Amino acid sequence: SIARVHPKSRARGDMRRSIMILSCLALSACGPKSNFHDYTTPERAARSFIEAGRVGDTSSVRQSVVAAERESCGNVDYKDLGEYSITLDRLIEGERAVVIMASGKLQAPLACRMEQGEWKVSIRGTLECMQKQMEDLMASAPR
Repeated sequence: SIARVHPKSRARGDMRRSIMILSCLALSACGPKSNFHDYTTPERAARSFIEAGRVGDTSSVRQSVVAAERESCGNVDYKDLGEYSITLDRLIEGERAVVIMASGKLQAPLACRMEQGEWKVSIRGTLECMQKQMEDLMASAPR
């Protein structure tokens, strides 16, 4: 004999499948938007940080920052940054480094630190580098 399915139960099954598919699509859209996640060198860690900031991927920005600073890491916005380059400025004691991000006339230091075998950006270290840079500029300015 042929089993008959009531039209209402078929509609409920279709709705459940639709909800399941939409839920999966929504969850897949929640993943990181940044396609660059490489923490093998200070330069690549800085690029991971900048690329995450370019696409507004807060989760990847936090992943690029040293653990102690992740919760205090605010909004990082590099959306308007054009072409840029990153070069190693100095390596300090093998576990700390400063890279220079250059874009047009802009040159900015980014401090990096080795953490559990991966390089990460240090916001606090970067601010200290910027402050030192400003102090050096002020000291060299004609009086």
